[in-house]
Amino acid sequence: MEGEAAPELDAVERAVLWTLANNPVGLSVHSLAAATPTDGPVAPTVRALAESGLLRCVDAGHRRYRVTPAGYERVAPAE
Repeated sequence: MEGEAAPELDAVERAVLWTLANNPVGLSVHSLAAATPTDGPVAPTVRALAESGLLRCVDAGHRRYRVTPAGYERVAPAE
């Protein structure tokens, strides 16, 4: 697809891809950016990892999200 712009990835997708490239699957994903639910380019991969249980949570900034096949679910901080 020469000359075609790459799809824009959101912060969570970038964090997931970075983690998959740099760490064993199953670790939390760390990113300084805020996380938002996604249906972007890597959503099918994230969904498959969530269904398999290999990817369980995303730590984005000071927020934690549980990864589910449906998307990202905010986890309340431990008190």
